[in-house]
Amino acid sequence: MIELPARVLPTLLLVLSAFLGASQTARADSSLHLKRVNLVVADLDRSLTVYRDILGFKVFEVSESPKSSYSYPVFNFPKRARSR
Repeated sequence: MIELPARVLPTLLLVLSAFLGASQTARADSSLHLKRVNLVVADLDRSLTVYRDILGFKVFEVSESPKSSYSYPVFNFPKRARSR
């Protein structure tokens, strides 16, 4: 069993509700596509265990963000933080 911090629950519920709502919408390929989603997590590999391995999401790409990325000021990341 994986324990999730309480602050993760609202994001998880939002993603799940979008996923379940999209499954009822008529679509050509009947799958949900999320693009440019920013999830702020302390440990990417651990969070992928939940989203990919448990919930069945497919990861299209994980890439390094440049230090000039808008995410640093938007999410108030310290300059020394690694963002991907």
